Amino acid sequence: MRRLSVAGLLVVVSGGCAAAQPHGFAVASVKPHEGPLRQLGVYTEGSTLRSEGANLRMLVMFAWNVSNYRIVGAAPLINDGNTRWDVMAKAEDETKPSVNEFRAMLRSLLEQRFGLKSHAESRETDVYALVVAKGGPRLKASPEGEDRLWRMGPRNGGRNQWFTGTHIDVSELLSAIQVDRPLVDRTGLTGKYDVEFFYTPDTRAIRESPDVEDVSIFTAIERLGLKLEPQKAMLDFLVVDAAATPSAN
Repeated sequence: MRRLSVAGLLVVVSGGCAAAQPHGFAVASVKPHEGPLRQLGVYTEGSTLRSEGANLRMLVMFAWNVSNYRIVGAAPLINDGNTRWDVMAKAEDETKPSVNEFRAMLRSLLEQRFGLKSHAESRETDVYALVVAKGGPRLKASPEGEDRLWRMGPRNGGRNQWFTGTHIDVSELLSAIQVDRPLVDRTGLTGKYDVEFFYTPDTRAIRESPDVEDVSIFTAIERLGLKLEPQKAMLDFLVVDAAATPSAN
């Protein structure tokens, strides 16, 4: 079994009936999110992708595997954080797509239903480079044949953000790091790892447990034998040129 959980992500479109989908999805039920919100995120398991309560930016983040800070554009819907959708989509022939295959299918869905148009644009920008710290990485190599797991959520009464991943690569670790600028991988690490860490986001408002340790994301990453280093880099940004609220199925 393969399951992906990405906090803050979803899949998208208006209406509640099933519709045939080319490029991988046999059916996709999409509708506006009406609440209550039980579990925000994008989840894949077997042949199914489902999501709840995500806005378009969250969906684009998952579909293009791009961080929030690398999405730009003047299309109003991409900058609307309050309009949200639910989605349930199944792949053709009960296949079990990889995460990257699910991403490609979601891209097609967004382009079809939202009329989403985008292009890549290269810009020099401030980044954090993930590098190996002095002393080397402290990452546990994954056993052969281990199932992949990606999970992120609150910990310690909501005070800290917690991440655990099994059989993941560094690019997937990067997607769990939330900072105020884009990230680039300059570790040179190519293996699969089991990783667990927690940190206290700067925006965390809950301070219910004074005995709970506050840990910056920089400290959390250093505990893995890695480091976030300020640098400049030329990056491809995803520019969203157009997007519209989809009509009902």
